[in-house]
Amino acid sequence: MSSHQTRYGGYAAMTGRTNDWMSEGTPMTILVVDDEEPVRNLVAEIFRRDGYRVLFADSVLDAFRRWRGCRGSVDLVVTDFHLGNLTAVALINAIRADVRTCPFIVLSGAMSAEERAAVNSEVAEILCKPVRPAELLDAARRVLVRITSGA
Repeated sequence: MSSHQTRYGGYAAMTGRTNDWMSEGTPMTILVVDDEEPVRNLVAEIFRRDGYRVLFADSVLDAFRRWRGCRGSVDLVVTDFHLGNLTAVALINAIRADVRTCPFIVLSGAMSAEERAAVNSEVAEILCKPVRPAELLDAARRVLVRITSGA
């Protein structure tokens, strides 16, 4: 058994879902939300190439609809902070009203101190755009390991 399988095998056994950096199983699902199509497509492709199943949305409403449609299979939401007229706060509140355990990573090119404070306790990570693919993947792995191990 590889070190990755030893370290992450509990999640695979518990859920049946995993990624190549864990062990064999159904890929984990990430919902990518960004109102800018090129950014949304780039982030989605980074995750696809790493073996994740990716859903994507271009607004808070679209993201919530997609999340509701696949609620049991979304492992992580990666969202831009500014989404048209709304912010990630609206999406976080909508999903958290339905289930408290969904983890979020927020991406943003610019957030005020007040905006950061509004989500800081509600999200697992906040990353600044532009984000390097390795940094994004590492953050997703940290979050998924943290929430599945109960740490």
